[in-house]
Amino acid sequence: MFRSHELLFTDKFSFTAHNQFFWNHSWLSQLLFYPLFSAGGLGLLTAACAAAIVAAWVVTWSMMSGAFADRLLLMGGALSCGMLTWSVRPQVFSILLLPVVLRLVSRDRWWPAALLFVLWANLHAGFVLGVLLAASSVPVAAIWDRDRFARRIAGVIACAAATLVTPLGLRNWTEIPASMTRSRANSILEWQATPLTTEHLPFWLLAGVLLVAIGLYWRRADSAETRVLVVVALVLLPLAVRTMRNIPAFAMLMAPAASRLMFPSRGKDARPSVPVAVAAAVCLCAVSAVAVAWGVSWTRLGWHPMSEGAARAVASCKGPLFNTYTGGGPIIWFAPTQPVFVDSRQDPFPVEVVQAAGRIEHTGEYDATFARWSIHCAAVPPESPLVGRLSGAGWVKTFQDSQWVVLAQH
Repeated sequence: MFRSHELLFTDKFSFTAHNQFFWNHSWLSQLLFYPLFSAGGLGLLTAACAAAIVAAWVVTWSMMSGAFADRLLLMGGALSCGMLTWSVRPQVFSILLLPVVLRLVSRDRWWPAALLFVLWANLHAGFVLGVLLAASSVPVAAIWDRDRFARRIAGVIACAAATLVTPLGLRNWTEIPASMTRSRANSILEWQATPLTTEHLPFWLLAGVLLVAIGLYWRRADSAETRVLVVVALVLLPLAVRTMRNIPAFAMLMAPAASRLMFPSRGKDARPSVPVAVAAAVCLCAVSAVAVAWGVSWTRLGWHPMSEGAARAVASCKGPLFNTYTGGGPIIWFAPTQPVFVDSRQDPFPVEVVQAAGRIEHTGEYDATFARWSIHCAAVPPESPLVGRLSGAGWVKTFQDSQWVVLAQH
């Protein structure tokens, strides 16, 4: 986009969806990320994303009530569920804007919220969740705060209208259910229902805490702001049960809601110096760990999904090329001249293409798909069953390392 001076809404990276519509809902995030990456590499970009996430939880903390220790305990539980979506991706803007918008909506500051929705709708598709939560304030007003009803109706309409101020217009909305349908059809893990497993025990415990707090202490919701916070958290609960992707949003908004009911007054700590010292020590440890990690270049911090040799081998392949779902992104970045079969953007591709890539990746049964797309080259992980199948069929390995095997039809 920087080089062409045009926004990107058609696929330019694959041959299976070439020049088809690409729902690039996070185009503005990309225009913000690229200068950061150009100026300071992944270090600066990672720091910026981390800062957005930290700011989001600071806003969450500011909406909580109770003594320091009580808030810290509840926040710790919420954080244990909130890390699922922490990554160097445009969704960090949704993580930040969700509590910011909720704070404004719960205080009926609708015009600043509407302006933020204009920005949010161009940064990430998570704006839809924000509109839903803003709309949840309307039934709250209808039942308990009727003097705010008309204002909230107008505010929600303004926020929803603000999301249309994008190059995609109304299509930004219509693509969302289509994308969710594709995600479920393609078995994308984060869009599946939350299972009753020990792995997700913290979420189910938080859900229980919220429901118990509402059942026992609802009468403590004695302000319009608190009622909105509690109802919004309650609305998010079934969404988090239905889709794992919504667990972090629920955790983030459940913390202030539950604290308002369980610890209605901020209170004074008997020894204010103790929690301050604890917080300072935790922050010092965190900063030290990050400094050491970047200083010695911990392996997991480096983004090296493709060596120079693998990139050259892929680029020199006489395609069309087959690659796995997760392998498409690195190929686009490191071997940009080679169109990919599929990549983890998912939305540009027909469901059958993504599903075919998954079947081949897990079973190695390639014949029908390779014939359909005239595949002459493959770049897959060494452990892929496709390696043995193609080698047995006479395909030649042109490159192999610990991450990639590149094979060409003889």
